[in-house]
Amino acid sequence: VALNLGIGETRAKMATVRVTNIAPSVDEAALRDFFGFCGAIQKIEFLTSEERRDLGELSEEQEASEMAHVTFETHEGAAMAKLLSDSLLIDRPVAIVVVSAP
Repeated sequence: VALNLGIGETRAKMATVRVTNIAPSVDEAALRDFFGFCGAIQKIEFLTSEERRDLGELSEEQEASEMAHVTFETHEGAAMAKLLSDSLLIDRPVAIVVVSAP
């Protein structure tokens, strides 16, 4: 599904997944590698402790892990990424949910 920009150009609608239980040693490059076959990634944002508290996602046991939003250029990329939920990233099974989609 594409959005016609009216200038002879189209852009696929983006979709974002939330990734939780990320090991503190994981950086943006590791996430790009992990999701590399899912499709083009628009951006990766690691959430701060304050942002996680606002989402209700910061329990005592979750303080030892990281959380990120990964935005794919297409909703198909996000759907493919969701299939990786419970896969090991470094040494932890990550949880992945779609949080915004067209």
